[in-house]
Amino acid sequence: MVGVSVREGGQGAQHVQRKRDDRPKRVSGESDLFLCGNDVQAKERVAAFLRDLGWSRVHDLGDITGARGTEAYVLLWLRLMGVLKTPDFNVRVVRK
Repeated sequence: MVGVSVREGGQGAQHVQRKRDDRPKRVSGESDLFLCGNDVQAKERVAAFLRDLGWSRVHDLGDITGARGTEAYVLLWLRLMGVLKTPDFNVRVVRK
């Protein structure tokens, strides 16, 4: 994240949460968030940071090649935003 310093003990997450209103509580119910990358420790830190912000359902999509999927998701998200006329929505993965 540009311009955000993450400190030990979750203080960075608290700072970001005070500064932004883009947390999962804007949309009722549980939704899912996705991450990917080649650095396992970095992904663990990011997942912990996201959980501090309130995201309980974080899915690790594997190595950096998973970024192709998350980048393509933006196209779907933009289309949904246009149809729904709001950016306040998210998705949830439901397994059988």
